Amino acid sequence: MAAGPVYQPVRPASPSRLCNEVEPHEELGEDAHRQGVDIEQQERLLSSDDGGDDDDLEKDLERKSSCCRPWLAWLLAFVGLLVILVLAVFLRIGKEDTRTSKSFRRPSSDYILEANWDFNAPPQVREYHWTIQDIVANPDGVFRPMLALNGKFPGEMIRCNEGDTIIVNVENKATNATSIHWHGISQNGTNWMDGAPGITQCPIAPGARFRYEFTVIGQTGTCKSNIRLPV
Repeated sequence: MAAGPVYQPVRPASPSRLCNEVEPHEELGEDAHRQGVDIEQQERLLSSDDGGDDDDLEKDLERKSSCCRPWLAWLLAFVGLLVILVLAVFLRIGKEDTRTSKSFRRPSSDYILEANWDFNAPPQVREYHWTIQDIVANPDGVFRPMLALNGKFPGEMIRCNEGDTIIVNVENKATNATSIHWHGISQNGTNWMDGAPGITQCPIAPGARFRYEFTVIGQTGTCKSNIRLPV
């Protein structure tokens, strides 16, 4: 006889077995849930790590910017000081230009002896009044502080005959002590009127006055005087 298929009856599953069969599925669900939680935690950690990196980057940038701030402040201060100095120089030049002009130059005609000068006039007293002042002028094209007599440069010319007595009243309105020294005048018998500061006389203090008085004897020709500062 030919063998046919064998049918075996299937027993119904018991409740305990069903529970046992369900438990693995529940365990899988818990594992999946646990894995989901782990994934969420990992994502949270990753996001927190990314945020931490951003915070660290911001802190690094702030640290670098804070390191650069002092140098930037010093640079700005230096540039500001340079601008102030340039403006001060331009303002000083402008002030000098307005404070001085060609009027400080004494005309050359003041150094010409008149044609009608009386060489045979009797001896007499010739008196002058000079004020020493600080001015800013450019006799050689460059503005600079200098001393002037009565606001003029060069000084005044003294005209006299032999035997005349010269009196020069000097008032020092300059900042420094100074004096008048006479070149070419021998000052025979009046050496204290020679005007060399610290040698034949004390320098004239600022705001003070001094009277030079001497007689021209045995001398002819021209000579010059200059303003002397104490050495």
